[in-house]
Amino acid sequence: MADSFTDIVSVTLVAALWCTVHSLLIARGFERRLRRVLGPRAAWHRLVYNLFSAATLLWCWTVFRRHPGAPLWDWPGLWQAPRWAGLALAAWLGWLGLRAHDNQAFLGLRQVRDLRAGRAPAPARLSRDGVLGIVRHPYYAAGLLFVICHDGFTTTTMAWRGVFVLYLLLGTWLEERKLLAEYGDAYRAYRREVPALVPRRLLP
Repeated sequence: MADSFTDIVSVTLVAALWCTVHSLLIARGFERRLRRVLGPRAAWHRLVYNLFSAATLLWCWTVFRRHPGAPLWDWPGLWQAPRWAGLALAAWLGWLGLRAHDNQAFLGLRQVRDLRAGRAPAPARLSRDGVLGIVRHPYYAAGLLFVICHDGFTTTTMAWRGVFVLYLLLGTWLEERKLLAEYGDAYRAYRREVPALVPRRLLP
């Protein structure tokens, strides 16, 4: 029992640490300070941030795998149907998100290319293209579905899944605040017309 409790605490702290650092490094205040300190070289921030996030998330996953926990529930029988439907919807939303977003900018490649070419970064625009016309945050929605549906539940997976679900919901809220500050009334109108996470239809 003591080992189980220690495992739960360990994976919870690891997940919470990753989520906290991940949020702080992309916060608007941190980005503004980077631009003041680094000047144009702050264009590297997004690319380095993504590489760091991917590497540290992989480390988190290895920690989670070392602490499998006691089994609780494993999607028995007909429950496999909604599980696979959730995973399929997550993959669909993720794929549509890749097609709709400016992935060069999302990954940080465009910013670095503009810096090396001596070009000013292009101003961001509010897009409703593709999946963004049916759901405002397809990546967050896909992430929530994957975290919930990807495998069975144990004492430790319940812990880190709970942290990531809360983080994705909080991340959605913070992203909403950022976009409202950036686009104002245009984003308010978009928010009234398109749901944040649960699409009303599956095709753009």
